[in-house]
Amino acid sequence: MGVTKEKTLQQSDGRDQLNNNVGNIISGDIVTIRYKGWYIDTKKKNERREFDDMFHSEKKIHFTVDKKDTPNELLRGLHDAAKLLVLGEKARFRITGDVGFGYREYKGYSGIVPPNSDLILDLVVLTVVRNNTIHNKKLPKGIRYSGWMGF
Repeated sequence: MGVTKEKTLQQSDGRDQLNNNVGNIISGDIVTIRYKGWYIDTKKKNERREFDDMFHSEKKIHFTVDKKDTPNELLRGLHDAAKLLVLGEKARFRITGDVGFGYREYKGYSGIVPPNSDLILDLVVLTVVRNNTIHNKKLPKGIRYSGWMGF
């Protein structure tokens, strides 16, 4: 139960544009992320069903890691997954239903996630704000922000 990092899809050294090493994401960091998500459809031989894809849109999520804002806060597993990444790294996570959407149904961009579904998320951290300093990932030379790793 919980969050498992299944594989790294894009490695990063965790350094920002000014070569400051951010290291792993920690509690209290404000992060900007994008993700693509699937739920595991137990009624259809455990097939993956896409419910959201931010990599092909301008959508992003901003949140403070481990801060509980409201009863409708982001899923707990998203906070836990972010702490397993460094700035610019992209990885695939498996998130169990208890730290996913739980008993709630979720309506995503391209589908509805049934209650207590396990999730698969491809997740990337675009920006980290730590101690009032903004860290953005340095992009490869000649690549514009909208063209690297789909964001």
